[in-house]
Amino acid sequence: MRLVTFGCSLTQGYGIETQTLQVSDKAWPSILGKLLNCEVLNYGRGGSSCKEVHWTLLNHKFKLGDFVIMLWPQTYGRWCVIGRKTIRKYLLSNINDTTAQQWFDSHYHREDSLIDLHQRIQHAHWYLNQQNIKNYHAYTNRLGHMKKYSWFDVDMLRLDMKQLRTRHPTCKFEGDPHPGEECHEAYAKELYTYLNVVL
Repeated sequence: MRLVTFGCSLTQGYGIETQTLQVSDKAWPSILGKLLNCEVLNYGRGGSSCKEVHWTLLNHKFKLGDFVIMLWPQTYGRWCVIGRKTIRKYLLSNINDTTAQQWFDSHYHREDSLIDLHQRIQHAHWYLNQQNIKNYHAYTNRLGHMKKYSWFDVDMLRLDMKQLRTRHPTCKFEGDPHPGEECHEAYAKELYTYLNVVL
């Protein structure tokens, strides 16, 4: 059994040990893998948009017995353009990126971004089901992302990383709001409790 996870910096574990794109062994996927006694493949990448997360999933080769947890990123301020060999990220958090600012000023609309998110979740769920891969999906912020569409039938996990972040210290780097080790541990334990029921 392998746990395969997809998401942004909240899955990668940005800020727990370093402020690089290196995956942390103290992020929730690694902690959950130890609790479940299984191998972990963590495809969390800092700054990823929902589009990039979806693309990464579609390009992964799964094995029989894998199960997937996807922690879908926030929709605002993130987009990417996928080329043959590169992915160009557009992040509003990079205050010096005037190209990103212009793109979002011209093209971003909240409702459109929520529709795009839910279409990607719906497709990812269908795609994994077609391969008989158990899959679980969560929002980084349930209240910020939750939207009911008549065609959307994915049972989202009732876990909220944003709520946990308010109850635990942030990472060790001053001024960085990313969750610290305690928050990742708490999230992993909540997932473990849930998965013990369904796996």
